[in-house]
Amino acid sequence: MPITIELEKNPLLRGTVEHVRKDCTIDRIGLVLRSRFGVLLPNDLRDRLLELSQDELDEMLGRSAISATPEDALAVRPKGLPRVDVRNRASTKKPSKGKVK
Repeated sequence: MPITIELEKNPLLRGTVEHVRKDCTIDRIGLVLRSRFGVLLPNDLRDRLLELSQDELDEMLGRSAISATPEDALAVRPKGLPRVDVRNRASTKKPSKGKVK
C-alpha cells in the first residue's frame, strides 16, 4: 500500500518545495517574455524575483502573457493597491469588421 506524503506540509521539505516552485514560476515568466518579446531575464533580475512572494510571481506571470511591453509585465504592484485578477480579464479585442464565414 503506497504512503502519501504532502511535501508542502512537511517541515523538513517545505522550504525546498517553495524554492523550487518560485524557480519554476520565474522560468515560466522568462519563457513567456522570450516568446513574446525576444528578451531574456538577466541573472541579477532572476535573483531579485526570488525575493518576491509566490502570489506576486503568479501575478507577474499572468501580466507577462497580456502586457504590451516586458517592462509592464515585470512591474511590481505597490503594497496597498488592489490586486487585478488577470485570469478573469475580459478580452479587449474588438470584433473584426470582415465577413464572417
